[in-house]
Amino acid sequence: MTTASTSRLGLLVLTLLSCHGAARAPSAPRTRWVVIAPHLDDETLIASGVLARAVEAGESVAVVVMTNGDFDCVHDGLVREGESVVGLAALGVPEDRVFFLGYPDGGLSRLGREPLPSKRIEDGHCTTGTTTYGARGHGKRDVHGARFGKHAVYTHDAVVSDLATLLGELRPENVVVTHPSDTHPDHAATYALFRSALDEIAEAPRVHRAIVHNGDCWPTGPEPREPCPGARLSVDEPTPALSGRLLGYAPRERIPVPASCRTHDRAANPKLRAIGAHASQTRMNPESYLFSFARADEGFFPETFAREGSVWRRVTSGGGRVSQMATVGQRLAVGDYRLDVDVARAEAVLRKKDASEPLQRWPLPHDIGRPWEEEVELVVEPRADDGVVEVTLRVRQEICGVAVDVSANASPSARRGR
Repeated sequence: MTTASTSRLGLLVLTLLSCHGAARAPSAPRTRWVVIAPHLDDETLIASGVLARAVEAGESVAVVVMTNGDFDCVHDGLVREGESVVGLAALGVPEDRVFFLGYPDGGLSRLGREPLPSKRIEDGHCTTGTTTYGARGHGKRDVHGARFGKHAVYTHDAVVSDLATLLGELRPENVVVTHPSDTHPDHAATYALFRSALDEIAEAPRVHRAIVHNGDCWPTGPEPREPCPGARLSVDEPTPALSGRLLGYAPRERIPVPASCRTHDRAANPKLRAIGAHASQTRMNPESYLFSFARADEGFFPETFAREGSVWRRVTSGGGRVSQMATVGQRLAVGDYRLDVDVARAEAVLRKKDASEPLQRWPLPHDIGRPWEEEVELVVEPRADDGVVEVTLRVRQEICGVAVDVSANASPSARRGR
């Protein structure tokens, strides 16, 4: 276990002791479903049906939101917290089961050892902050503030510690989280941060990864992102196959939404009501792109984990996992893949041999140090269950990003999304 991981584990134990007087007993009830969303509205796009069905069945649920959706003062984070609470109430999720972490929107992938300054709105004014904040959800504060009486700083270890604490308390059986190949950096980073937090808890849930951003206008079509066509109600149609760069990468799990989410009546459909509650994002437009996520099912890329030493290792039917470590500035290549790191731009670029375009660009921590002081690792893992190769980048021994190479192993039928 790394020094950083050891310090986080100590903070996790301290958190549990200070909040409850003693660590939570292993026999405490588990939460059936926990949804981890990068921004306020992602929880409704990827898992409204899952949440509504679980609530109808009397199962326990919780929602964790990483940021307040306040990037560069474009939106007021506290207003967006209120929208999320209203939207989740439409699905039957009470405010006390919503946890706002309050970390920087647009900055999750850049978090490092030093606090990351981020613009947000406070008291109606645009300002720069380096600590978490919140006024709604469980405890009517951000998660760290509710537990310690003070806010956490915007660092990688702080967000992982807060997330690990919550996961340790909630003990989820299932976690829905955004996919690491989602093209929004915050979405990809949320998965990476979740994986770091996962290593700090005793029980690994079954994980259901979901894509929101595909680099184009999916699920309304493969058009370029701006502007995307207006959504038509497709509540009785399945979620369409992915397009563009992930063509042929088909979800192995499709969970039907409950009957209540398949009606065209906007006032009666809880998923439509939940999406509509995010007025700052839909702009009250009934054809907003967000409504295109209201479908007859919700598609996921599931994975399970088994303990291997101090970490949870993903269980796959593939083989031939290989990796290589180097310091930044050294050439790093594994099989058909090579990594180029630009310290000045705090960016890593993954390329495949003979490919004209990069397979993935990963933002790096904002405080990435001098080349000879930073260690990176590239892990290449074929996945026979998905017919793809996943390439994982680790920086400072923590997951920084995961790329999916659909073309590597996919059969012709898989490439067609069948």
